[in-house]
Amino acid sequence: MTVAGYGSFIAGPVLVGSLAAATSLRTALLPLVGTTLGIALLARRVPDLGVDKRGGRSRME
Repeated sequence: MTVAGYGSFIAGPVLVGSLAAATSLRTALLPLVGTTLGIALLARRVPDLGVDKRGGRSRME
């Protein structure tokens, strides 16, 4: 997971800059907006295992 984060940190601006040079900055940022919305929508489908329904800590502790 860390490698993917660092790779995106390094390659992301280069890819956005290259796409912006070929098109426009607004167009270059569309994939970023799309992936952010996708992550937000998919995160709602992941079950929350960290907190008990009654507001207590997880049962796994």
